Amino acid sequence: MIDRGSRFEQTNKDHSDSKETIDRFFKGTSPLWIQLIILLLRAWFFIYDCLNYIPYELFNSPTAKLKRSERIKARPIKGPDNPWINVDGPLTEDFPGVDTVDKLFTYVAKLYDDKPALGTRELLEVYEEKQTNG
Repeated sequence: MIDRGSRFEQTNKDHSDSKETIDRFFKGTSPLWIQLIILLLRAWFFIYDCLNYIPYELFNSPTAKLKRSERIKARPIKGPDNPWINVDGPLTEDFPGVDTVDKLFTYVAKLYDDKPALGTRELLEVYEEKQTNG
């Protein structure tokens, strides 16, 4: 019968090899070809960052984007319970005079009144299934 102390020592010996490998990898004593690959990747990413930073600052301008996101974009028509409208006015108006979702629903319902509503389909079969509660 193996006692607990010897089992612990055996487990410790099994894990010591993997621990040494991990320690060696993180201390930088990995093989030269791995160090070379890491060096090339770091150089590539540094060059990529340098080439992309200037166009990003010129064309994407994070400060201008932050100012645009902080501005007031919508306000209620009369009070907080009323519909909200865009401060700049409607951006596009696909249907003239239709400026709310309610008016849009009414307009579309009148436009397609001869077609079936959303979610309708042909009934194929009706059957009753006895439930466990009766």
